Amino acid sequence: MDHSRPPPIGFELQGADQAQIDVGFNQPPPQEVTPSTQPLYPNPHDQTEVPMPPPPPIGFEGQMTDSNGRNGNNTAEADDYKGNQQKIPLDLGPVNEEEKLNVTEDDNEDSSLIQSKSPKKVINEIATLYFRDKKSKIDYVLAYEDEQDEKKKERRQTFQDNLTDEGLILEFEEKENSINKKTSFVKVHCPWELLAKYAEITNMKMPLLENDMDEELTGFVEHCFSYLPSPFELSKDIIQDEPNYFTAPFNRDRVDQFIIKDKDTFFTNAQRSRIVYEILARTWFEHDKKGKKRIGVSNMVNNGSYTAAFPLHDGRYLSEHSILASGKDNDRHMYKINYHCSCCMKRAKLSWYKYQPLDHVRTYFGEKIAIYFAWLGYYTSALFPAAALGLAVFIFGLATFMDDKPSNDICDPNGAGNFTMCPLCDGRCTYWKLESSCRYSRATYLFDNYGTMIFAVVMALWASFFQEFWKRKQHELEYDWDLQTLSQKRSSFNASTDGVIKSRATIIASVTAACINFVIILILNFVYGRIALFLTDLEQHRTQTEWEDAFTFKMFLFQFVNYYSTVVYIAFFKGKFVGRPGDYNYSLLDKRQEECDPAGCLIEVCIQLGIIMVGKQALNNFKEILLPKIMVWFKSRKAKNEEKKEDIVYSRWEQDYNLADQPKMGLFDEYLEMVIQYGFVTIFVAAFPLAPLFALLNNIIEIRLDAYKFVTQWKRPMAARAQDIGIWFGILRGISAVAVITNAAIIAFTAEFIPKMVYRYAHSENESLEGYMNYSLSVFNVADFQKKSIPSEIPPELGNVTQCRFRGFYEPAGLHEYQLAFIVVFENLVVFLTWLVMYLVPDIPYKVKMQMLRENFLSKEALYRAESIKFSPVRGGGGSENDTNVTDRTIF
Repeated sequence: MDHSRPPPIGFELQGADQAQIDVGFNQPPPQEVTPSTQPLYPNPHDQTEVPMPPPPPIGFEGQMTDSNGRNGNNTAEADDYKGNQQKIPLDLGPVNEEEKLNVTEDDNEDSSLIQSKSPKKVINEIATLYFRDKKSKIDYVLAYEDEQDEKKKERRQTFQDNLTDEGLILEFEEKENSINKKTSFVKVHCPWELLAKYAEITNMKMPLLENDMDEELTGFVEHCFSYLPSPFELSKDIIQDEPNYFTAPFNRDRVDQFIIKDKDTFFTNAQRSRIVYEILARTWFEHDKKGKKRIGVSNMVNNGSYTAAFPLHDGRYLSEHSILASGKDNDRHMYKINYHCSCCMKRAKLSWYKYQPLDHVRTYFGEKIAIYFAWLGYYTSALFPAAALGLAVFIFGLATFMDDKPSNDICDPNGAGNFTMCPLCDGRCTYWKLESSCRYSRATYLFDNYGTMIFAVVMALWASFFQEFWKRKQHELEYDWDLQTLSQKRSSFNASTDGVIKSRATIIASVTAACINFVIILILNFVYGRIALFLTDLEQHRTQTEWEDAFTFKMFLFQFVNYYSTVVYIAFFKGKFVGRPGDYNYSLLDKRQEECDPAGCLIEVCIQLGIIMVGKQALNNFKEILLPKIMVWFKSRKAKNEEKKEDIVYSRWEQDYNLADQPKMGLFDEYLEMVIQYGFVTIFVAAFPLAPLFALLNNIIEIRLDAYKFVTQWKRPMAARAQDIGIWFGILRGISAVAVITNAAIIAFTAEFIPKMVYRYAHSENESLEGYMNYSLSVFNVADFQKKSIPSEIPPELGNVTQCRFRGFYEPAGLHEYQLAFIVVFENLVVFLTWLVMYLVPDIPYKVKMQMLRENFLSKEALYRAESIKFSPVRGGGGSENDTNVTDRTIF
């Protein structure tokens, strides 16, 4: 079947209309089912008590290795389970939350941060997750500020009337009941009948039967290891394993075939909010000048009729009792605790290395956000071996830099260090001794040694492995989260300084230039964003998907140029077209081009990469955590003061209303930040082996900061769906291809690896690097200087200078041929190994293939059985034996 392509990742709040949403499901395990002639599935009307599992917590502690469960109950504010001990009859409504309030034990982590409230107010706050009847759950909230604009009032009234006609139940909170006395709220509840209707219309896949193939498809080694304790698993006291189900598209006529324990919890909060958003996105509110209906809650927010539209968080993220002693208050509380414990020593240990419970993330925030955290966690995990190897290369440089013969020669005042070097610029620059480049050459060796080439080859293969194994992981998630058929549509240096500064002048100048360049990059980021938006709008794309693809690609190209252009210039162009003494190149604005140090330009590349990469990451993390905190504090400070003065409940919907809005581009900035980082890790890794280590350290923090934002600082987003990471995967593949070329070129032309190898095996008498500096520095007669190149003054200690040295050759003597040959061999080796990885690693794991086939079979069998029952004659009424057998057949 041909499906329209799902929209790229990172634009959660852009698309107003989503026509066909294929929704996954999380549900507790059913009662044990065995083959029999009786009905296969639990009867939803059966009044027997069944044990309910503890609700799934939320948190970002690492990465889950196997995310194939589907959790059951997500409404912790409605049901407070205590382990597996509590049993709830199927026909019960929301559990009385007052029982939870009897717990007064302080939470050691957050007790100092919890607002002091009377028990009455806390109870009332919990009640504000429901309608006044305390049974109807609030699925969505619309907010507006009452004003005299009659046009907006008319739009709201029409919109709300149409929502009611569609079957949604609305409840209104006037501005007098709010803390700020300005904002009114419309609470939206979707009843069971409407949920079931839209679940069927959108082919929402719901649990049909418990997965019975996990044990069969588990290999012997994996099975053995499953009995061993893993330090990466989260505590079972906090997070329980989730059941795994085969699913099928929901059908109201076959409702008895689905595992339904309670109609109130059959659809998760994420599914409920997605269905409600589907209705909100398709409801009209006015006619335009041409008589066409204008639709969608997004347009209502854009034109100011509503100030916000959002689903509610599950409750407060701070608790008055210990989670280990009394359990979680709600899923949001669990998010906060898991994040908090990952970043501190509150329980005498760190848990930053723990797996990430992706299924719970999916249940709370939806597949689109869960896939982002899955990809970020997988990328971070893949950085561990790359960071370890890069650090090993750097340590190798530290351990052997004192044995590097060229550096020792440069630092020897009686050897090559006594060479008089030609001026590096015209007029102001003068002759200088090579010894002054000692520190520069030592630092260069740390990143330019024999381990660099090996590391570059390994990193090229690492990129290929990462992409191939992420595709496998992605296919696992597509199956586990029912995303296979997802289809969505649009809705300067002073020479008079002292000797210490002079000896370090080159490095200081490089660092200063890199810092200035970083500031310019930050300014251009804003400019490029506006240009990309303007150009994309000019193209008049027909669909939202086309617009998002075009905008993403333009923004990446702008950012690519912005962040990488300086590094590319230093690595591949600086010092390459200067000419030589007596024949300098003045073709560009009649100015002589700048030169590299005799030790090469590689250390300048490292400095640029280090400052840009580390500075960018630190600034982004600071901005991402500080700005939302300031915004939320500014909005809520008045509300808290008013709450203390008056006996007014600070309702859940008003607390969420005062949270910061998620950026309009959703996850776009998050993906862009990580993709730019991926470029630093792969494209220039031969020049900066520590890049993977810095990326790893940043990402460990980034996951927690992103989780913190989503849980505590931002309104809860609509639980959008996504099949994969979208256009970003294609961009990653493009970066990996460019990385092979750039790393080969850096080793061949920027680093000293090839010239040293040529000298050692083609010119050295004993196959060593002794005499390499004398070989690589050519001699020039100063009498042949061009007039403008003659230095204005000569230091007295240098005496009468008749000759000077410069970096380079009058004639390279075959060096370029060796460099070209290296690039060809390097690229073909990497391409071959990449192809081999792609050939040997299948995109879809065997286990997933078998489960997909099994699920398709069970879905067809269930449909066939339902149709057979529907059309078969009544037993005893003359039906044939074959008909009876068909009626009684089971899917086992």
